[in-house]
Amino acid sequence: MNGAQNGAGQNQQFDPTVGVMRYDKNRDGKVTKQEMPVIYHSVIDRGDRNRDGALDRAEVLEMYNQIQRQRGQGGNGGASGAAGQPGQSGALPRRPKFDQ
Repeated sequence: MNGAQNGAGQNQQFDPTVGVMRYDKNRDGKVTKQEMPVIYHSVIDRGDRNRDGALDRAEVLEMYNQIQRQRGQGGNGGASGAAGQPGQSGALPRRPKFDQ
């Protein structure tokens, strides 16, 4: 199964952008350093492809896909296991490495 089940028993597709976009306090579709904890500022630096000082959903998704490709698990927004569960190998995911 790809995704998690909600309380109604329906499958929900895993969205890798949710974790980052929850910091979008002004709901403009972008997350800036001012909206995120200091510990995550390097994530913005690494993923900000258009150099506007913020991450949008497309940039977050590209970072996720890059991590999946590095792990040999494809990409394109899919997850190897259900949300919150380890991938097919049974191993917990490693800390991501981002290109600059």
